[in-house]
Amino acid sequence: MGILKFEDFFHPQKDEEYTIITFFDNMIRRDFLDILRRMANGQGCMLCDSVGYNLPEEYDEDDEVKDCIEIWEICGNNEHSYDLSYEQFIEFLEISGKIWLNNNMIRHHFRAINKFDQETIGMFLNSIKKRYLK
Repeated sequence: MGILKFEDFFHPQKDEEYTIITFFDNMIRRDFLDILRRMANGQGCMLCDSVGYNLPEEYDEDDEVKDCIEIWEICGNNEHSYDLSYEQFIEFLEISGKIWLNNNMIRHHFRAINKFDQETIGMFLNSIKKRYLK
């Protein structure tokens, strides 16, 4: 799996990229901090009716996806899902956090970024890293 790089804009080219982008786009449009809190607590969830993520359960040692997080989107009757390694997933969370903070700054007429939100994102990301990057 190659790492999908997207800076401030999303450019999907394949179904799995579209699934990943839809997931993170939905995440930053919803209650981003609450979703990070759930991840830090090891809880999977649906972000909306068609987009969500599953955190791994107990897998056999030989299972290839034991170190991955599955993200998915349901389009009509078709389900697209894609497994991201923890490193990839956390990289996207960090990028999403920057986009979310930037969006909030723009929404609030370029006032200084809320330091509390920035620190909260950092705290949740650190918890997520400790949980998954052992």
